Order: sequence, then structure tokens, then C-alpha cells
Amino acid sequence: MFDAIQLLATVIGLGLVIYQLRRDSVWNRQTKAHDTLNAMVSGDFVEILDELLIDFDWDIVAPEQPYADVRQRLEMSGDVKDVTRMTARTVHLLRVLETITISCKKGLIDEEICREYLYSILINVHTNTAEFIASERMRRRKDSVFEHVEEYAKRWSPS
Repeated sequence: MFDAIQLLATVIGLGLVIYQLRRDSVWNRQTKAHDTLNAMVSGDFVEILDELLIDFDWDIVAPEQPYADVRQRLEMSGDVKDVTRMTARTVHLLRVLETITISCKKGLIDEEICREYLYSILINVHTNTAEFIASERMRRRKDSVFEHVEEYAKRWSPS
């Protein structure tokens, strides 16, 4: 009788430990997502957005401002260095978003929290850079270039 009670207590204790570990795992993912997104919003990401807006008059997170239009405008102004700098900043921005979306896919950070932070940003950046992404895939001969950005933009898109 005593062994049965001891076994029951052990099983209950083990169940509580497993439950707590799972809760801690969810909490850690949510905390990691929050910390990652806060760092992103206060760091490079915002600087890139500001630079694209100030230096190239491109609000990449606004709807209907495609890369090709901005590039054409810059090319017409005759400054090839501006096109090169804008392209480099666009790649950097997409790499940041690719890192976040890979982390979501792998369960390292909480997708729901990321979606709340990045919903319209990710969708608009993807829409505005879709042709650029396609050309980068062709140039690099690699279909996986920014594939997670594309996957999550489509997943989160309302249509």
C-alpha cells in the first residue's frame, strides 16, 4: 500500500514537473520573441527604415512603393552609388526579416508575438520587394533566397 502511494506521488510530481517545463518553454519563447523584437525595433532595423526614407525617399513599409519604381527614379537622377546603397540596405533589411521568420518557423521565438509586431511591415516589405527578391534569386541561382520572408508574408496576408 505504501509503495502504491509513493508511486502515485512520484507520478503526480513528475507530471507537475513536465507541465512546468512546458509552460517555461512557452514563456521562454515569448520572452525571447519580445526581447528580439525590441532589440530590432530599437536597433539596425529602424535605422535601415529611416535611411531608406531619408536618403532615398522610400517608405518601404508603406503600401504600393515597389523597389523597381524607387530604383528607376534613382537611376534617372544619375547617381549609381545611390542605387547600390539602397540595394545594400534593402538586402540588409530582408536579412533581418529572414532571421526573424526562420526563428518563428523553428519555434525559437513566438510567432504570434512576431505577427503582432511585424504584420503590416512584413507584408508591405515583401510586396514592395517581391520583384527584387525574384531577381536576387536569379542572380544568385538559388530559389531559397528570402524564402521565409515570402512564406510568412503569404501566411499572414489577409487575402
